Amino acid sequence: MKNILKIFIATLIFLNSISLYGTIQTSEKLIIGIDTFKIDQFPFEPFLERDRTILPSLEKKNEDGTSEICISSGSWRGYIGTWTIVNDSLFLKSLEPSCGLEMYEANPYALEKVFNNDVTPNGVFAYWVNDSLNARCYRSPCDKPWESIVISNGKLVK
Repeated sequence: MKNILKIFIATLIFLNSISLYGTIQTSEKLIIGIDTFKIDQFPFEPFLERDRTILPSLEKKNEDGTSEICISSGSWRGYIGTWTIVNDSLFLKSLEPSCGLEMYEANPYALEKVFNNDVTPNGVFAYWVNDSLNARCYRSPCDKPWESIVISNGKLVK
């Protein structure tokens, strides 16, 4: 019994000494004017927290009623959002499945399916977002390599 305990403790010490890393999550995109930034915050999450059935209800169903689910360790949330700031307001421009779409495939997360009549030419006004977004340049050239943007009730504060 003492040997098993020694092996267990040695294993714990070994596992504790090595560093384990998870997969980096795919960033959301933020468009400001002609600049495109990556943001590592997920501004759509507060909206989904109110109703976790929204995205699963939109997934493509097979004939037997099961859903086709795109699994990616790089995007636990299952979608990638594209955002834009227009006239000091934050808009959700698009949602796409994390694994992408085939050319012929319709987007199951199209904004019209999630938000019905709330879609404008700019996207959907993100009234639920109250966060500080840390944006870093995605496609050069950018006016600034990174920016910190504070959003309150969908409106730009800073």
